[in-house]
Amino acid sequence: MRTKVKFVLTIALAASIKADWCNQAVVDWVNKCYAASGFSSSMYDFVTWGISSFENRVHLCYGDWPVCNDLVAFASTEAASCLLSTNSFTYSAASFSCYPAPPPRVQDIQFCTANQMIMSEYYSGLYTDVIHNTKNEKLTYNISSSTLQVASNGQCLENNNGQLHTATCDFNNKNQKWKYDISYPYNYNHRIVTADSSLCITTNPTKPGSPATLTSCDWSQSLATGQFFTSCSLFDEPYYTISNVNGKRISEWQTGLYFNTLANNLNELFYYDAYKQMLQSISNNQCLDSFLDTDGKYKLHTYPCDWKNPNQKWLVHSNNKTIEHATHTGQCLDGDPTYADHHLQMWSCTPNNINQQWNMGNCDIFLGHGFFVNIKKTFRCPAPPPAGSKSLFICTANNLILSEYYFQLYVNKLQNNDNEHFTYNPTTQTLSVASNTQCLEALPGATPTLITGPCDNNKATQKWTFANNRVINKGFDACLKTDPNLPGSQATVAACDYSNSLNPGQFFADCTSIVPNYVYITSTRGKRVSEYYSGLYFNTPSNNTNELFIWDTTHGMIKSMTSGGCLDSYLDANGKYQIHTYPCDVNNANQKWKASAPG
Repeated sequence: MRTKVKFVLTIALAASIKADWCNQAVVDWVNKCYAASGFSSSMYDFVTWGISSFENRVHLCYGDWPVCNDLVAFASTEAASCLLSTNSFTYSAASFSCYPAPPPRVQDIQFCTANQMIMSEYYSGLYTDVIHNTKNEKLTYNISSSTLQVASNGQCLENNNGQLHTATCDFNNKNQKWKYDISYPYNYNHRIVTADSSLCITTNPTKPGSPATLTSCDWSQSLATGQFFTSCSLFDEPYYTISNVNGKRISEWQTGLYFNTLANNLNELFYYDAYKQMLQSISNNQCLDSFLDTDGKYKLHTYPCDWKNPNQKWLVHSNNKTIEHATHTGQCLDGDPTYADHHLQMWSCTPNNINQQWNMGNCDIFLGHGFFVNIKKTFRCPAPPPAGSKSLFICTANNLILSEYYFQLYVNKLQNNDNEHFTYNPTTQTLSVASNTQCLEALPGATPTLITGPCDNNKATQKWTFANNRVINKGFDACLKTDPNLPGSQATVAACDYSNSLNPGQFFADCTSIVPNYVYITSTRGKRVSEYYSGLYFNTPSNNTNELFIWDTTHGMIKSMTSGGCLDSYLDANGKYQIHTYPCDVNNANQKWKASAPG
């Protein structure tokens, strides 16, 4: 029975929004929905925050509580403006509306460690390994049941008394329920957590093929822990670390900005959008924001990102290493080492001020166990803004080197002379050669030709970029090409072929990165061995990287270029020897091979 005070309050509220009380049918719907939800707290809590929580909205809106369906349908009508009350609290029936709808119930996901080892299932066990693009790596997360199902065997991840494996899916089995950032945004800090929040999936991210296990959760933000997992699709983001000349890194903490000794955590990673001129913190997803305070000074913090907000516009100057505010011109990021708390500040830009000089692109993050991993392999951190020219030697996959001879370009065996020494200017995008100091130029025509000519920074035909091991001319989108199988072959330009194949002769790389001992394995009938999804086959030559192997004579091992795994033969349950590629291990007897010379 309503109290007098409650009655007066609800009448006043009803008058203010011109709404009537809901009829008894709606009241009954609410009571039934409350009972069906299994919500252990009061009706007041159920209405005020229970049905608005992410998990319960999914249950409510996707029909997991069927007795709520009539209420949900009614909540989307105009009549839902009617009022209900409970425990001195008045609310509208529209509170049960499913607009806007929650995300899809089932979402595809692949989990990767910080250094891009992917979680995969193998005979009901879980491991982290190099990416093979198989069903074993594909999972679906069911938001309603909180289950993670593997595509390879159709089973769900299960905590079996502290042991991680897959088992037949059972949506009522609490040991198959997992929490992750996909459904609980930012609450679980890139951890995959058991339902009771006690255990986290853990692996050794530095060793391919490591088992994934369950251990007590470490809630730090460090990438050093083996509990850090993220969606593999996130690795395309161009993250940066920002360091001063003394190696101190900028980091975010509770919306403040500081520069400190390296902590190797997510607080030190930032995303820079040069087009929108915005710097975004990875740890809190907010953007660097400088505003004019009431004391007439510019202050610095992070604030929810808004590309229209002029306080969030920044210019990164590669020539003097300053980070200047694009709106508050003449104001630069400044780290005064005399501040005890090492907080960053805004200060008038001053030439040659080391407090204002920052390096972007130093992307080494320590993962523990003596390993350093470059974030370019983790979050694909882009190279720092162009700082100057780079000395370059350009080789084919089989180690023939590009060289200039009387204004023409050829590939040949290494001679160690100036004809092979190029300099790339990332600002002008020109490639000059030391032998004649001229620049590579692609001349258009029915058959485009490649020459060197007097350097002209305004000529599009002299502008070059590098992508997918191709040297690309920006003048008419053509690529450097040669015959890598014939020393002394002339280098020309042709329409770019971005396939995996080495056959077009368009594959070029910095000579320092070329591994000299690639081999083909060919049968006496001319068929070549190739790797595909960790399987081994022999086919007509396709001239692609699947056919390339590294023969390690020291350890007697054969490594696939494409999978990164080694040829591995094992005795299966049927007593037959099988062959595949598997993470290389010099101590694995299954990966030892002998090559006999013919005759």
